[in-house]
Amino acid sequence: MLTVALKIIDVSNLNPVSDMQSVRGAGYVGVIAKATEGVTFDDSTFAYHYGAAQSTGLVRGSYHFARPANNGPIAEADHYVRYVQAHGGFTNAFPPTLDLEVTGPQSPAGLTSWALTWLQRAEATTGRKPWLYTYWAFLQDNLVFSDLVSTPLWIADYGAAPPVPYILRQYTDHEQVPGVGLCDVSVFQGTLAELQFYTQGGNTMLQIGSQGDAVKALQDSLNKALGVHLAVDGIFGPATQAAVRSFQAIHHLSIDGIYGPQTESALQTALKPVSSFPVQPVPVAEPVPVYQPVAETKPVAPAPNISQAVNLLQQVLKLLEG
Repeated sequence: MLTVALKIIDVSNLNPVSDMQSVRGAGYVGVIAKATEGVTFDDSTFAYHYGAAQSTGLVRGSYHFARPANNGPIAEADHYVRYVQAHGGFTNAFPPTLDLEVTGPQSPAGLTSWALTWLQRAEATTGRKPWLYTYWAFLQDNLVFSDLVSTPLWIADYGAAPPVPYILRQYTDHEQVPGVGLCDVSVFQGTLAELQFYTQGGNTMLQIGSQGDAVKALQDSLNKALGVHLAVDGIFGPATQAAVRSFQAIHHLSIDGIYGPQTESALQTALKPVSSFPVQPVPVAEPVPVYQPVAETKPVAPAPNISQAVNLLQQVLKLLEG
């Protein structure tokens, strides 16, 4: 499937957008704006960035910069969600996003637990499964990736693409963007419709190691679409991966064994019942009377009364004799 690299900028009060129309005119398709940091900082440019992106026709999103050394994850998540909800909420926008790029006193396991608690709290209060933004090197050094395999990633790596599934990849922090100046820019490999999928509540990125109800739903759908008999146990193991790869091959998708937006869209389409229109009864024409001419008949004289005929004959004979 042919895809196009779609560019998205992320901005804050440190590099505010001066002309949103220029951003769109230069071919960028989205803006992710900083909303909050810690438990006390609210970005003063957020309301403008968030509203102007939508009114200009750009995809929009928001993020929270984490301070795990200073605060608990629930307090930070609540602060962020309240602020975004006060400025339009998460409707027609990317899901809540945690920007984690500084450490606290925690070990990698402790910092991962901190992040997961933030993500779970944001999901519970918004109904949207959040994203995690971080650097690939930071993820390797400071987090336990095996505990984050079910978390959608927005990954920053300015070299080669990292060998993990991700939704967005930030590839630079100094691209010259019209209407902004030097700016962080991320790329999405896919179509605009697929990108917009994430603003409408879609958020799928399942792979080996993923667990939970989303995996159960996937397994059930694959059983129906492929006629296979996967165990619906909520564990994305080798059998589920093989089924995903088979489905991708059948539908001419990229065969990577990862259940992302393209595969989800194709699976939803495959499971839709064939449209059926009500069959209208064919009207049966009333039989047309066939004209069959009846042969004309000459009127038949009534048969004469015999006794009257005999009397008349006798009278005629008497007249002849006399």
